[in-house]
Amino acid sequence: MKTLIIILFPTLCFGQENWKKISKNDVWVSSCFFSYGFVKGWADQIEFHHYEMSIQFPGLFRNGNTFWDGRYDDDGIWDAKHLAAGLQASLMTAAVCIKLGGKRLKEYPKKDRFKKVVFDIIKYDFSRRAGFFLSYNVIHKNQLFK
Repeated sequence: MKTLIIILFPTLCFGQENWKKISKNDVWVSSCFFSYGFVKGWADQIEFHHYEMSIQFPGLFRNGNTFWDGRYDDDGIWDAKHLAAGLQASLMTAAVCIKLGGKRLKEYPKKDRFKKVVFDIIKYDFSRRAGFFLSYNVIHKNQLFK
């Protein structure tokens, strides 16, 4: 949890200038990106670390259950890998729709527009990476660097 706070802290602690303010819209978009990263961590775990997952969560694979087994592609959308891919696409679409429905860039002073875009890219990328880190490295205990 400390690592997650360290990752998100820079995103939440900026000054009071207009382009740096975090709105409700930003919180929703950041939540979508965080969830996207979290689901991506699970998807990578399912696809690339099946053996480790079967040890960590042995109950998922009882009675021949292939839903969580990323080695099988013949189940179509009815397996965890394909469900995660669809969920990632939905979360990214939601993030874009929420962002487009928020405050328009033209409402910011011209000198702050570029800063606002860069700030949003950094803020949402941090959110996505924090979600992935929590899922892939903390929950599934994969090493960040091997």
